Amino acid sequence: MSTMINARISGSENGPLPAGPARVRPLEGCGALMDEPMLLLLLGSSVAFVCAVLLWKLLITTLGIASAQWAVITGLPDEPVAQVLAFGIPALLAAFALIYVPRIAVRGAAFSTARVRLKGVSR
Repeated sequence: MSTMINARISGSENGPLPAGPARVRPLEGCGALMDEPMLLLLLGSSVAFVCAVLLWKLLITTLGIASAQWAVITGLPDEPVAQVLAFGIPALLAAFALIYVPRIAVRGAAFSTARVRLKGVSR
């Protein structure tokens, strides 16, 4: 009897059931499909949280620069010089940091190892 009821519910005995609010087929294996997006959402949010914790100084600096730019642009909307300064100074500082800071760090590391080598050499 239960197989007859299941066959009538799924529509395999008389062909597919017409779509409608009263005759909707149950989803089979729905639990596995619903778990994957939730797992991906949980994984993505945890990665974003770890990145925010590790890069909080950069995020705070970026927030400060963005809020200063917003204040200048909304306060002086028709001043092209103010807009160029608001966007140009942070861009120049970022370019300087990307180009020269790694060179300075490498040069400083090479200089500190050279001093150590010279201390050990007796003349």
